[in-house]
Amino acid sequence: MADKKNPYSGTQTEKNLQAAFAGESQARNKYTYFASVAKKEGYEQ
Repeated sequence: MADKKNPYSGTQTEKNLQAAFAGESQARNKYTYFASVAKKEGYEQ
């Protein structure tokens, strides 16, 4: 298999992408958690 190097490795773009992905992942986890709490409390639509 050919070894493919990430062209963004070590750049500000890579750092920005990592930060954005982490933020979106945390937001999804927060929304999922609060959706489960609301469902348990009977606020399901």
